[in-house]
Amino acid sequence: MYGSPSRKTPPPPSPNAPTPVPASWTGDPKAVLQELIDNIDYFDHRKTAGSLVDKDILMFGGWEDVNVTVDDFLLPFYRAVKNAGAQKVQFIVYHDDHTFRNNREALAEDIIGWINHKSSPNRRKQPSTG
Repeated sequence: MYGSPSRKTPPPPSPNAPTPVPASWTGDPKAVLQELIDNIDYFDHRKTAGSLVDKDILMFGGWEDVNVTVDDFLLPFYRAVKNAGAQKVQFIVYHDDHTFRNNREALAEDIIGWINHKSSPNRRKQPSTG
């Protein structure tokens, strides 16, 4: 996971990233935390939502997830992306926890279906649900 203390180097930055990814992930929890604080805007998905408006986005979450809650994380991000002008956003929420323990098959089927739909040469343009 991004920001994990065991991560030595971050993935390459997105070309649309507003600020660079911290250059050195030392594995020291205090140093990693300080780098996150120093680059808080880069890691705030709501602030970078504008860079995603032309992307096809699939979001999913769990109502019982206490780590990444729908109310505190997913809905604010969804609203930020939509307010920025994104038209191609699908948001699926399962009655499950962070591990999707009870819905892994449904989750996999939904992801595969989304990928297949996006890659279909005959796909119809979906109306905006707005």
